[in-house]
Amino acid sequence: MDRVNLAEELKRNKSILIVIPTQEYSMAIMDLSLQLSNNYSRLAYISMNKMITPLKRSFEDNDIDVKKFFFIDAITKTAIPNPPSDPNVAFIPAPNDLTKLSIQITKVLQTFDPDCIIFDSLSTLLIYEDNTITSQFMHSLVNKINAFGIRAVFTCLNGDKEMQLVRDLSLVVDKVIGGPA
Repeated sequence: MDRVNLAEELKRNKSILIVIPTQEYSMAIMDLSLQLSNNYSRLAYISMNKMITPLKRSFEDNDIDVKKFFFIDAITKTAIPNPPSDPNVAFIPAPNDLTKLSIQITKVLQTFDPDCIIFDSLSTLLIYEDNTITSQFMHSLVNKINAFGIRAVFTCLNGDKEMQLVRDLSLVVDKVIGGPA
């Protein structure tokens, strides 16, 4: 996948879905997080697949300023029921708890007032929920984020099971980058 200039893309498009080849995923997530942290001062990062401690460590290893981020972590509590408290992290019980995830995202939009949201990743939702539920949830989420006037970057893998979701979300996001190989 060619490198995307997210600052330029987000000037023209408030919401972007980036479809990433599996073998490039980790590097692409760090690249887009670095780009966004270099261009925005307040970011919300919704992590559906990486626990907060290794995620923050990866950010630090890639010179990404974690102080600019508020994290919503939907995976740590599946391994550590009572994770250490952190004022910049909200823990969701599990990635498939879409009600609590939605409530927490609303709280972050209202209180943290981020410039941009990163949702990592839609592919993880598809592990726990079928395409219809995931698509409905994401339609609602994109509309909520748009109502707040906040920019958003959604990520997913470039795989067969993700392609229907990509097609569905192309109706509500401003731009889709990447896609079937």
